[in-house]
Amino acid sequence: MEVYTLNLRILGNCYFPVNVHKGRLTDLLNEMGCEFIPITDAQIYDRNSNKLVKDKECVVIGEAL
Repeated sequence: MEVYTLNLRILGNCYFPVNVHKGRLTDLLNEMGCEFIPITDAQIYDRNSNKLVKDKECVVIGEAL
């Protein structure tokens, strides 16, 4: 999975139930009622320089208020 934030690009693994919608991630999150998603084996890159910022075992991406 690849997730973009304002300043970061995050690559990693995300696991969902087997019988979920196969469309956009935002549609899936709305259908499941999730407020955040965990991403495992994450590699976090700066979007501007594309440099690796950090490797993390798990990061949680949530909706900004």
